[in-house]
Amino acid sequence: MLAWPARLALLALVQVAESSQETFRVASARSSHVGDATSRRFNGKDAFARSKSIAIIPQPKNMEVLGGDDLVFHSGALRLSVPSTVESDAFYEHVIGKTNLKVDAQVDLPQIILEVQRGPQNPQPEKYTFLVSSKKNEVRITGSTSHGLFNGLMTLRQLFVQGDAGEWRLPQVKIRDEPQHEWRGLMLDVSRHFFNASEVKHLLRTMASFKMNRFHWHLSDDQGWRIPSQKYPKLTEVGAWREGTQIGHNRSIHDHVRYGGSYTADEMRSIVAYAKSLHIEIIPEIDSPGHIQAALAAYPELGNVGAKVATQFGALEHTMKPSETSMHFISDVIGETAQLVHSRYFHVGGDEVAMKQWSRSTVARDFMASHRLRRVEGIAGVMMQNAINAVKHLGRRAVVWDEAMHNGVPLPPGTVVMLWRPEMGVNNLAKAAQQGHAVVMCPKDRTYLDQFQSPHGDHDAFGAIGGFLNTRKVYELLEQAGLEAVLISVVLSLSDWGNEKGGPPRIVQAMIAMTCEWYTRYTRLILLFFSQRHVETYPQLICK
Repeated sequence: MLAWPARLALLALVQVAESSQETFRVASARSSHVGDATSRRFNGKDAFARSKSIAIIPQPKNMEVLGGDDLVFHSGALRLSVPSTVESDAFYEHVIGKTNLKVDAQVDLPQIILEVQRGPQNPQPEKYTFLVSSKKNEVRITGSTSHGLFNGLMTLRQLFVQGDAGEWRLPQVKIRDEPQHEWRGLMLDVSRHFFNASEVKHLLRTMASFKMNRFHWHLSDDQGWRIPSQKYPKLTEVGAWREGTQIGHNRSIHDHVRYGGSYTADEMRSIVAYAKSLHIEIIPEIDSPGHIQAALAAYPELGNVGAKVATQFGALEHTMKPSETSMHFISDVIGETAQLVHSRYFHVGGDEVAMKQWSRSTVARDFMASHRLRRVEGIAGVMMQNAINAVKHLGRRAVVWDEAMHNGVPLPPGTVVMLWRPEMGVNNLAKAAQQGHAVVMCPKDRTYLDQFQSPHGDHDAFGAIGGFLNTRKVYELLEQAGLEAVLISVVLSLSDWGNEKGGPPRIVQAMIAMTCEWYTRYTRLILLFFSQRHVETYPQLICK
């Protein structure tokens, strides 16, 4: 497996040879034109040389590198003008906290100005403009909303570079930027591997650095239940703990070490509040009627047969008993979780529901008869409808995995479908759209990070579920899906296999690639200016 800096450099090289329709301009007083068949224009050798040290991820929609000297903060201090305490707090945390610059009121200091400029009635909330001027001794960031200003701050954070004498510098640039896709997300599975509140916040900060705005929080599965519940306390007392964890790919081998954990209500509220300050929306997930073995271990009456919290990974056979009691349980825990996580969306699962236990159950046969179901798969459909209705009752929008489209019971219009199974193909985009569903594209062969990321997978120190996911495959996703089909976005997922403590570099690598892919419409040049300077400064400016 490549070392971390080498893996970053690989990202820079993959797309260099390909063409782009993005605008990237370099201008100076000299006008000797250098160009090619694309819309990129480089004017001036000095400015062109300067541009090679500029690295913003994702590449802005439009950036002009201006001629002239950098804006230099010689005294280590600056003046600050902000519209509210919200922007002031963000500036101190994400810029001052990373550079150790001081804020002062001296009139001769460089000034950073954040301003809200109301535009059309329905502005792009993440749009911003950004101008660095040495002549005016200022940086001016303008957005139509607080979210736009925050995106500008993330660009500022990446642009800061430290000179040889330790002084902080900014290149003179003019940027007009906005994302192409509304949903730019990452899924974290905290059931298979538990991440505590501090670790989740660290990941959220890293997401914000790359202007990602959706955090899909997979909070329950066979291997552990992580959500506090006043009505069902055994979910965390029993369901949050397993008696070992599978080692490697053999389900019969595990380490016999008790493992688990859960969040308190206060921790969840704190995570949600922190995500909100980063303009990241959290989508909680409670998976059912499969992938729910941890809950069945806590409350056996909800299952078809006895169960323990799973020590194995993969798709297991335990499902909920099809009953009114089970459906009330799901409605209850959705309601309790929704009180802790305020979001427009709530994920109710629906993937890999095994039919074996239901096929042998008299309770299941009675359930099918009472709901006039012809196929046993319809049981999953009825139970999913119950979960979706519970979400709708709360004024939220339900999200499901793509299997929920194929169990014989139509999904209610407006349900968001996550297409994760690559064998279903992108043709399901059209089918989902015809049924009135928005789609989040997250095929596991392109976006799941529990695959090997070097061609020599046997030597991968992280371990993996199998397969090989390189950067090129990630970039090909939207190309194959078609940008105009429906709402298309991508989820990056850290899932079953892998060393959870060794995960962040893997997450960040693909996060960079995928963020670049869906932030702009034309993507092929995005990493051309991902230079060695960014590789060197990444740990200080991004990943703290």
